[in-house]
Amino acid sequence: MFISYFDESGDDGYPNKSSDLFVLTSIYFHHSAWKENYRKLYEIRKQLYNQYKLPIKQEFHTNEFITDK
Repeated sequence: MFISYFDESGDDGYPNKSSDLFVLTSIYFHHSAWKENYRKLYEIRKQLYNQYKLPIKQEFHTNEFITDK
C-alpha cells in the first residue's frame, strides 16, 4: 500500500482571483516508510525550533510569515 498527501496553496481564481499563484503539491511513499519519514520530518522541525523558535507541531502558513503574524 502507498500513502499520499496532497496540499494546495493560493487561489484557483474562481470566481475572483486573490493571488497570482495556485500550487498543488504531493508526497507519495510506501506505507513501510512512514515511520522513518515522520522521524526525519520531526528532526527537521526540531532544528527549525532550535534555530528560529518555530513551533514543532504547529502547521506553517506562508501568509503568516509574509504578514509577520
